[in-house]
Amino acid sequence: MIHIWTMQLSKWRLAKRDGIHILNITAQSGLQCFAPEFENVRLYKKGALTQDEYTALYLEKMRRCYVQYRNEWNHLEEIEKMALTCYCKAGDYCHRHLFKDCLTKYFDVKKIEYEFHGELIE
Repeated sequence: MIHIWTMQLSKWRLAKRDGIHILNITAQSGLQCFAPEFENVRLYKKGALTQDEYTALYLEKMRRCYVQYRNEWNHLEEIEKMALTCYCKAGDYCHRHLFKDCLTKYFDVKKIEYEFHGELIE
């Protein structure tokens, strides 16, 4: 059983305390195959991309990522407890929730049991 949380990266101590692997998927410092393109983040924050446009671009990147970086996806199967992290505040629209949906679909296809525990907060 794989346990999944989402979390703001600044709360990393909570994950460390509970032995949860931090999967940093931020655009600037995270695992780039799962991170959004920095330019898309910039355009979204500037208001030049809508949520729907940003979502479509991110999901297209995840489709390419699945083909190009299969080993990275396979590695996620080995992590018993993980927190999907970026800089966005809890409750904000954020790609970590989009990635959670992609990841759980991946686990569904592979018939891997998982449980999503929501946002890891204090």
